[in-house]
Amino acid sequence: MTINYLRVVLRCMLVALWLPTIAFASTVTLDKTLEGITFPTLVIVFVLSSLSGATALLQRIDRELRESVTKTLPRPTLFAAAHMLGSWLAGCLAFMLCENQDANDWLELGIIVAASFAGAKFIESISEKYLAQWTPKASLPPLEKE
Repeated sequence: MTINYLRVVLRCMLVALWLPTIAFASTVTLDKTLEGITFPTLVIVFVLSSLSGATALLQRIDRELRESVTKTLPRPTLFAAAHMLGSWLAGCLAFMLCENQDANDWLELGIIVAASFAGAKFIESISEKYLAQWTPKASLPPLEKE
């Protein structure tokens, strides 16, 4: 079995695994999910998502500055925007999912926080993998000979 053939088979398996999820999602109506949501609820979701995204962002900035020789952060606006948008999107999706499933309020808050943090970290891993060619990576100083 060649590598290309194996990659095609794995992609087909992934599509087959996601088909039941897509079929379930097509039965969910957005009107039913959003009918009882108030403005203060949306503010709480936004604040929780922002705090989780900011936590992931600060962890990343701390790691980047520790590894950097020049102690500067390359493209801080891109860092902040990517982390915050990833956390907001994941938090909103988690909120809608929990509302649709009539989850307990405390469980819902915990899921929103965890999903927002995971969304920011996911965007971070995607940016490291695919955008590394455009973002300069910090290089460590050479070792001094004793």
